[in-house]
Amino acid sequence: GRGVEMAVNGTTATLAVEPGLYMVLAADPSGEMVYNPAVVAVNITNVNSDERKPGQVDMTKYFKTGAIADGGGVNVYLKSSKSEADKKITGSDKKAVIASGERTGKYDPINAYGDTLAIGDTAHFRIDGMTLPSFSAYYTNPQYIITDTIDNSFDTYKNLKVTVGGTEVQQGGGTYTVTANGNAFKITFAKDYLMGLRGKSNNERALVITYDAVLNGSAGLNFAENHNRATIQYSNNPSDGQSLRTINKDTYHYTFGIDAALDGENGNEKITYEYNKTTNKHDRFADQKSNAPLAGAEFTLYTDENCTSVAKPQLQSSGTATSDNDGHITFTGLDEGTYYLKETKAPDGYTLSDPTYRFVIKANINADGSLKDYSVKSSFKDAKHPTWTDAGTATYTATQTTKATDGSLTYQIQRGGGDNGAIAIKNSKLQRLPSTGGRGTVAITLIASISAAGFLTLFLK
Repeated sequence: GRGVEMAVNGTTATLAVEPGLYMVLAADPSGEMVYNPAVVAVNITNVNSDERKPGQVDMTKYFKTGAIADGGGVNVYLKSSKSEADKKITGSDKKAVIASGERTGKYDPINAYGDTLAIGDTAHFRIDGMTLPSFSAYYTNPQYIITDTIDNSFDTYKNLKVTVGGTEVQQGGGTYTVTANGNAFKITFAKDYLMGLRGKSNNERALVITYDAVLNGSAGLNFAENHNRATIQYSNNPSDGQSLRTINKDTYHYTFGIDAALDGENGNEKITYEYNKTTNKHDRFADQKSNAPLAGAEFTLYTDENCTSVAKPQLQSSGTATSDNDGHITFTGLDEGTYYLKETKAPDGYTLSDPTYRFVIKANINADGSLKDYSVKSSFKDAKHPTWTDAGTATYTATQTTKATDGSLTYQIQRGGGDNGAIAIKNSKLQRLPSTGGRGTVAITLIASISAAGFLTLFLK
């Protein structure tokens, strides 16, 4: 009638008891294992010598219920398994921006927990490593729940698929229900379905969930992680129907911008400042300042070196950006890759800048999926530089990364690169003739028209 605790020695537990029948309730302090109750007998084999036969039960095996003559009934698994879980990125469909040398189609992620995307790309997810427990009848309210929480940077999940034992299982009809919560979902398995798995093998109870989600225009840029968390909860105590073990698994997704917020998601609005649109200095004109920011210059983003194929990020479908009052030329929602930038419209009163700029975005992801660092390497070509000439590299490194209990990340970021990695793109004002009457100026009036071929030469002093 009273409970006692058995001493555990390695993988065995023993206790000296009087002869009789005993119910064994094994519990894993970590909550990982789900053990079903077992009954064990301690018998007297010789009453004259008080010899006793110890009771033994293997909590990792099956036993048969029912009469042996009838085939032993059904399997009962004493240990219902260690139901671990893993959340993985299995690939992405890159289509919003196709940089030189890349192609459309499904890509492998950088690693299983971290990847880079362009806004508009589709990420593919897989939750696996799970085994639905083989709950015994002592579990009066068994529960198994998967909740997937997606940042608002992703659209509502799609193509959700649930397989058990390698066979797809449809929701409804006493299997499981799916509850949508914004762009996230919650899968709750029915009690009768869980109880119907009792005695089946681990492979027959293996659970896999897959789904897709599209990165949208709410995505944070650069070090702002676009976060996805899967939470798995299941019963692990037959005497407490509300006791659930919880497992959390996180993935992180990054999209980039030039001259954009370094980590706007965490309140850090510092601008990365890779390209700086400025004026060019001419001593002749006092109103022309050196390296002053210049607004109103239009730039076009291309995917090829010849600047014939316009890149069209989802948020800038024209493929163009115009410098603002601070000289920033901002393109956002870019994946890793190679891009080409050229001024295609100068502000009124200015000439077009000649160079074509090439920049390469490269990211390094830690094993846990967090962003370790990324760089924007720039080079240029123009009439005087017929081959690509290095123009500098801006690097951004996470010197410290802190993970909160909800899986979100906070970074301390260090920037490197010559001249802070900023490239000055200069425009010159259109040349104009000096006005008459001032010191050191000349008035020129051309009256005659030339009706035949000839030369006009002016010598000015």
